[in-house]
Amino acid sequence: MEPVFKYIFALIVGIMFIIFFIGFAYNYIGTEENKMSLLLTKSFDDQLNILSIAQDSVMNYDFGAETALSFNQGALRSGSQNSRKTDNIVYSPVNLKGKELIIWTKKWDMPYAVTNFFYMTNKNYKYVLIYDRTSKDFVDLISDPKEEIPEVFKVVTYDADKLREQFNDVRSSYSSFTKVKFIYFSEQPSNSLVNSLENINNAEVISIIPGDDSWQFGTIDFQADKEAMYIGQPMLLGAIFVDDYSNYLFNLEKKALPKLKEITEVYINKASFMSSALQCQEYGLINTQLQYLYNLNEESEPEEFVKTANNLENINKEHFGSECPGVF
Repeated sequence: MEPVFKYIFALIVGIMFIIFFIGFAYNYIGTEENKMSLLLTKSFDDQLNILSIAQDSVMNYDFGAETALSFNQGALRSGSQNSRKTDNIVYSPVNLKGKELIIWTKKWDMPYAVTNFFYMTNKNYKYVLIYDRTSKDFVDLISDPKEEIPEVFKVVTYDADKLREQFNDVRSSYSSFTKVKFIYFSEQPSNSLVNSLENINNAEVISIIPGDDSWQFGTIDFQADKEAMYIGQPMLLGAIFVDDYSNYLFNLEKKALPKLKEITEVYINKASFMSSALQCQEYGLINTQLQYLYNLNEESEPEEFVKTANNLENINKEHFGSECPGVF
């Protein structure tokens, strides 16, 4: 029995060595993948930081190979385990997979520069802007590459009435995309059209309802009784590219509004210092408006943000000269 025992023992030891080396190799591969994922998300976030100095810029970001990225609740992720918190405000699909990524950045002014918004997507997503008689001029404006959304995004526009007539053709022509997003611009969106579009398998539908004729503030209707305000055109554009209500709301309440408060506080302190140093009464007027803007929050009406920002811009232009320099 002793030789048999030796063979069995040797076999067990051999199996244990094999298991050890397989486990070591697997852990090594996993560790290297994690390192690469962390490196990728860091370098990508660094690229966004570089782009953030631009007022309005667009680029194709080439990863060099098929890459999966996710953007969710203020975190960048590549792979299944690692995520990186980012200070940048990103409006995009949650999951993007491909070799290239389209990145567009715009400055959000209120009226001074607050931060940059980043809009991202790839060729697997399609964006359809729907207009009616109340919104045609505005949709024509923002869909014009010379004015707003860059040509590389390949957005298309449809008259709401014609879309009803061509519904089946539209549904079949966009069936190959990962998602087609219909953005309905209207003072009174048609519920029947929205319901029809929602029945398309790969479709998402939102409605953008303006607060006034300027379209500078208003409401984003994500359907299913989920609504959020938008403040300024750059935030409206974010609703076009963001994946869902929760990410839009996160960007609004956890990113954009706190950043606005932070920058506004800087100008409050600056105005107070200039008032003391230069003895100009006009600084009291602008400080009152700055304090009002600082105290606005996610419960405030979007009109109040835009109205106060416009007041600040007018005061800064009209009441300050060489002896009393403007605050911003």
